[in-house]
Amino acid sequence: MKSDVILNKISVIERCLKRIREEYNGDPKNLQNYTKQALHHKLYLII
Repeated sequence: MKSDVILNKISVIERCLKRIREEYNGDPKNLQNYTKQALHHKLYLII
C-alpha cells in the first residue's frame, strides 16, 4: 500500500517537471509569467 502511494507521488512529480520544462522552454523570461510560476509552486506543494 505504501509503495503505491510513493509510486503515485513519483508519477505526479514527473508530470509536473515535464510541464515545467515545457513552459520554461529554455527561456528564463517564461518564469516571470505568473501562470508558469504556478506550476513550480504546485510541484513545491506536492513534495
